Amino acid sequence: MPNWCENKVSFSGPAKDLEKLKKLIGTDEQPISFQKIKPMPLDLDLASGSSILGYEVVYGDVEKVLGYPWVIAAGITTRDGLIQHLENKHPDYLKLAEQYKANLERYGFSDWYGWRIENWGTKWDVGANDIQVVDDSPEYLSLEFYTAWSPPEGIYAALLELFDEHQLDVQATWFYDEPGMQFAGYLS
Repeated sequence: MPNWCENKVSFSGPAKDLEKLKKLIGTDEQPISFQKIKPMPLDLDLASGSSILGYEVVYGDVEKVLGYPWVIAAGITTRDGLIQHLENKHPDYLKLAEQYKANLERYGFSDWYGWRIENWGTKWDVGANDIQVVDDSPEYLSLEFYTAWSPPEGIYAALLELFDEHQLDVQATWFYDEPGMQFAGYLS
């Protein structure tokens, strides 16, 4: 379970620009979506965890895998032995190995987890039920929500790019507070 970082975000500007911004960053279900602001390629929406083992066995550091205690305990000593084990116990891992490889080559990440940390600054998007709309008027929008571990700095940077790209005269204020590790401040 992560430490939770509180985010208090406000946008202000002319009504026409704020209305356009709301359409750019939100969905019918929620006023802000990281996936809408900086979309993660859908190919990366794969399990992050032990299923990467198939990739490691076929394309990665097989010596590292051969050193895992469970591999040693099972008496597996070769790549072929590992492949046979996966075919018997976890055939889906071997199928996923090809997708992980393609993702690494295309995006630099095998799955959603690393991509989101690098591009969003947090591992999860904001859930529709986790957003509090504090104020929503024609020239002002204020939201509060939580993110895992830290503020989503990549999302803030992507928002600034959206302002420029769409020539929006919108100002953003983004305050964050992560009390577990005792850091807080403003994104700028």
